[in-house]
Amino acid sequence: MVARPSHEATLTSAIGVVDAVARQSVNDALTTLGIAVTVEAEDVTSLLSSVLARPPMVAVVGSQIAGGTMHAVHRLTKEVPSCLVVLLATSPNDAEMLDALSAGAVGYLPRDLPVSSIATAVRAVLDGEVALTRTMMSRVVEELQGRPGRRVRLVMSSSTVRVHVSNILHKLHVTDRDAAVRVLAGI
Repeated sequence: MVARPSHEATLTSAIGVVDAVARQSVNDALTTLGIAVTVEAEDVTSLLSSVLARPPMVAVVGSQIAGGTMHAVHRLTKEVPSCLVVLLATSPNDAEMLDALSAGAVGYLPRDLPVSSIATAVRAVLDGEVALTRTMMSRVVEELQGRPGRRVRLVMSSSTVRVHVSNILHKLHVTDRDAAVRVLAGI
């Protein structure tokens, strides 16, 4: 489960994107949503050293970052586990998405999304959600169904879990989880 920042904490992010114009656009969109960008970098070495020195809550990493995208994702998730990682893919593909999620990223978004959508997705990640388009989420589900042995780290908000539990209880015509267990066990 992803830790939620306190409401009194300043929401912070890092942006590791090679293209300066794109980096500035994402910075502006995040700032508009109240997320302070504390680190900007165009290569993995600068990104990692800055994030290690001053860990933000989330890091947005571009897929063409010098030094290797997956290298950045692996290092960030291992060395700064409190920092949530969202990958911006220039040419999104299933293999890279699954690799990024397996490496610990909590988001994988196409770079060509409007920057306001990217910023909104980053905000959702800070609220405990994953940042995937609906199409990508479908591909993750297909992958999980097709390869039961492969594990991908997924995060659901507690409100989503409550809705699903409530629906199950309603369908079983019971009022709580204990009653649902008794119904399912045939007791």
